[in-house]
Formats: sequence, structure tokens, C-alpha cells
Amino acid sequence: PALCEPPPPPPPLPPLETALAPVASEQPLPLARRLARVAFYALRAAYLWLVFSPLLLSSPLAFWQKRFPQLEEVWWSWCIATLERTGALAIKLAQWASSRPDLFSSRVCGRLQHLQDHTQPHSLEATEAALDAAFGPGWRSVLRIAPHPVGSGCIAQVHRGELLRDGEWGPVAVKVLHPQVGRYIRADGALLRLVCGGLQRLPRVRWLNPGGGGGSRPSTRSEQSPLHLLCGCESGGMSE
Repeated sequence: PALCEPPPPPPPLPPLETALAPVASEQPLPLARRLARVAFYALRAAYLWLVFSPLLLSSPLAFWQKRFPQLEEVWWSWCIATLERTGALAIKLAQWASSRPDLFSSRVCGRLQHLQDHTQPHSLEATEAALDAAFGPGWRSVLRIAPHPVGSGCIAQVHRGELLRDGEWGPVAVKVLHPQVGRYIRADGALLRLVCGGLQRLPRVRWLNPGGGGGSRPSTRSEQSPLHLLCGCESGGMSE
């Protein structure tokens, strides 16, 4: 009878946070790296303040369509260029805002819709430098890439390419992260969580739950991408 009894179920797996906590605590960052990170975050915060302060102070120009239509066009062009130059997190927030007509006016959503389709690409030199860092200089003997990307998002851009397999060249798509995108996302995410934590303490803003969207860390990996060849500035893995 004992042989007919089903085996006991396996113990449940611990939560991901619990499983990773000992690993993170065993390898703390050195003091020099922590100080360098704090300094970088402070410089990043100062840069964002200098960039967005004049934009926010002049924001009434965006709503004076009848009185100053030319100034409105100039302001929105300035706003879009600033968002593209600031980094991936700002573009992601603008893309989210463009898809929320229940929170923002149709005119604001229409203006920010531009960031859904296209963002500023990086140079071919940066793409080649990313490939050199990921695969070494020998990639040029097995991979050809088009000089101009077919599309550019806030985190990466895509090039057409050809990969040498078994003596034959076959078409592939090469997706390359923008330079330093992961570093800026981590910094901007930390600053965003800091701002959301401060807003959470304000009684009139608490009901909006500003900390609800600042706790998740954006990812720079494209694990579900249908592309055949993936390459990143900060991760050197190639998958087919």
C-alpha cells in the first residue's frame, strides 16, 4: 500500500525577492563605487533640473494656441526635443501620457504621439562600438550591418544585417541598445522613486498614489523580441 501512495509535493519555491536577497547582501558595492553612484545621481538630478525648469516655466505657451500659435509650435518642438535628449525613462513617461486621453487633453496626447513612432537614433560609430564591446573586432568577418537603422526606440534601435552561416550570408536584424541607456535608466528610476516618495507624503497628492508607478524598475533587455540577432551596449550575449 505504501508504494501506491503518491509522492509528497515538492516544497514551494521562495519568492524571487527572498531568493535574491542573500545574493545581493553577500556582494555589497565597494564604498568608492557607492560614492561614485551617488555623485552621478546628484549630477543627473542637477542636469534634469536645468533642462526641465525652463520648459516648465514656459509651459503656458503650449496652451496659447489662439493668441500665439507660432510660440506654441516652438514650445512643443522644444519639449519633444528635450524629451528625446533626456533619456529613455522620460520618453517612456511621455509615451504613457500620450496613451491616456482620460488624464490628458487630446491636444497633449496628439503632440506626444510623435514619440510613439520614432526617437532620435544614435550614430553608426556607437553601433560599431557596441558590437566591438560585445563580440570583439572579429564580428566584421561574420556580420554586415546597414549604416542606417530601420527604426529607433527609446532604449534601442534596429539595423538590417547579414550573418554568415555555413558559408552563406543570411538576413538578420540587429538590435543595439543606445549608449549608456541602462545607466541612465537606473539613475532616473532612482530619482523618480525619490520624487514619488516625497509626493506620497503630501495629503492632497497621496490619493493619486504617486509611488505606485515609481517602484518598478524598467528593463533594458528585449527577451521577447522576435529579432534574430540581439546585441547590447551593456550585455554581450548573442541569441538566435
